Amino acid sequence: MATETKSAEISTVLGVEQKVPIKFSYTFETFENPQSVRDSGEWPNDKEVLEYVNGKRERNALSSARAVAQKDAVELISKTVEYRRQAFVANGMKQGFTDRAMLEAIAEQNIK
Repeated sequence: MATETKSAEISTVLGVEQKVPIKFSYTFETFENPQSVRDSGEWPNDKEVLEYVNGKRERNALSSARAVAQKDAVELISKTVEYRRQAFVANGMKQGFTDRAMLEAIAEQNIK
C-alpha cells in the first residue's frame, strides 16, 4: 500500500462565500495493484460491481440531461427583461459604478 496526501478547500460555509477559502488536507492509503485489493478482502462482489456500473451509467445520463436542461434554461432566462436588467446592473458594478440604485433605474427605463 501507498500513503497519499491531498489537499482541498471549502469556499462556501452555510451558503456564505468565504473571502479566503478554508484549506485542509487529508491522507489515505491506496492499493498498488488489483491483487492487493483481493488480499485485503475489499474486492467488490458481483452485486457491488453491478451497483457501481449502474450508478456510473446513471450519473452520466444525469449529467447529460442536466447539461441540456441548463442550456435550455439559459436560453429562456437570458431573454427575460428581469435577467437583462440584472445583468446590466451587475456589469455596471463590475465597471466601477457604485450607485446601484442609479443603475437599476437606468435598466428599468431602458430595458423593456
